[in-house]
Amino acid sequence: MHAEPTTWYGRLRQRWVDRAVQRMYERLRGDPGSFRTSPSTRAAVALAVVVIAVALGFVGFLVWATLHAHTSVEWGLVALGWAVVVLARPRVVRLPDDATVLGREEYPALHRVVEEMSEAVGAKAPAVLAVDLDFNAYVTSVGRPLRRRSAMVLGLPMMSLPSWSVRLGVIGHEAGHLRGRDTVRNRLFGTADSVLGTARQLLTPGDDLDAEESWYGDSDAAAARAAAPMVRVILGVLAAPFHAVALLLDRLTVNEGQHREYLADRRSAQVVGSAASVGFLLEADEGLATVVGAAARRGEDPFGVLLDRPPMTAEQRSRRLGALAAERIRADSSHPPTHLRVRLVDEARLVPGSGMPDGATLAAAEAELVRLRGERRRELADLFRTGLA
Repeated sequence: MHAEPTTWYGRLRQRWVDRAVQRMYERLRGDPGSFRTSPSTRAAVALAVVVIAVALGFVGFLVWATLHAHTSVEWGLVALGWAVVVLARPRVVRLPDDATVLGREEYPALHRVVEEMSEAVGAKAPAVLAVDLDFNAYVTSVGRPLRRRSAMVLGLPMMSLPSWSVRLGVIGHEAGHLRGRDTVRNRLFGTADSVLGTARQLLTPGDDLDAEESWYGDSDAAAARAAAPMVRVILGVLAAPFHAVALLLDRLTVNEGQHREYLADRRSAQVVGSAASVGFLLEADEGLATVVGAAARRGEDPFGVLLDRPPMTAEQRSRRLGALAAERIRADSSHPPTHLRVRLVDEARLVPGSGMPDGATLAAAEAELVRLRGERRRELADLFRTGLA
């Protein structure tokens, strides 16, 4: 459950999220076969492209200014401009330290499972496959700015659920994000947000703007303190356009984030069927961390308690769905409430499609997972015993 926001912007943003959740749900419920791009997505992409184009134009201007600078003042301004560019530049993106990259030669079956599920969903398989100890899964982009590669990270606890159909639902959902080119849009939005964030940070005065005598001396400090309010006003005026554009981009991407989650659910369900997708959504929301944590503190195998857990019955699923709908859970900016996601998938009544991995491939993948669980079992247990999870 997400805590209630405390700032005015947090409350405003939560209202955006709540409206976007219901709006996207009703739109997709009324058009079950639609994968159309939402208007908010098109607007967000256009705005991000404009921001990046302006930033590139600024770099081009700096190149010209560097070639034509002569005076010390001009060189100082050019140096300041290049310092801003260095601060706003895209960084190399790496996976977190706790993610273990799975080489194709060592884990061929797991790669084959992900490749076949990606192909069934209609996506290109991720270039990098990894596992971690999170109760989640995600796709992202890693590498240098101009040579980014897609990566899928699967939480070992999710890959230890007893039903392979539910596990395939997890993989299919992440492949659905790749099919929707969500990682590409994330890079675009992230770059634009970085540009705007750097400008806002540079134009937002810190607490040390009010001078202290130890720095300026007695006489100059009084003048500096008197000028501080005027400086704040000037910087605020200069920063206002960047704040406004960042606010608009955030508003548009809130809608876009809700839409992409619903569509990833739908793409996965078209392959694994509605039942498996519902199972994935409910199992992931059923407090797996609590179950594993209790087992770890009792000295039991944290993965074993998941593998031995019986699948939810139809009655348990119905009860859980009712409980989720009754709870006052605030959606976050990217994931709609679970009960709405379940309803959309369940009402579609989709049956498993073709292209899923066969039994032999899944058996080989399970053998590789057994090895991975053995390597990281103690690490997962220690996270709960030390209170870090």
